[in-house]
Amino acid sequence: MIPGSMITEEEEMKHASVTLWTSEERCWLVHFQRNNASGQINLTTGWIHFAEDHDLQLGDLCVFEKIEKTGISFRVFISKTPEEESNSRKFPVYWFFLNSALF
Repeated sequence: MIPGSMITEEEEMKHASVTLWTSEERCWLVHFQRNNASGQINLTTGWIHFAEDHDLQLGDLCVFEKIEKTGISFRVFISKTPEEESNSRKFPVYWFFLNSALF
């Protein structure tokens, strides 16, 4: 999930997906949907490909930084949990989001 404030209503009206970048060469297109109850953004179609491509495990940390690129784009920094602390289940539990407008 992404905090609802990371995607403006205007951006949401124009775009149905976000682009996740881990380097300048590679990106993933991930669809999103706002949770009406919480206001948070859920990453949907495409997220599983991103998670699998990065072998995300329970406990891995993903830091999302909103960046200036076409559409809605985030640079994602991944910090892997040490192997001995990792669980065999997929997908991270800890999330931290940076909004470049705050800096």
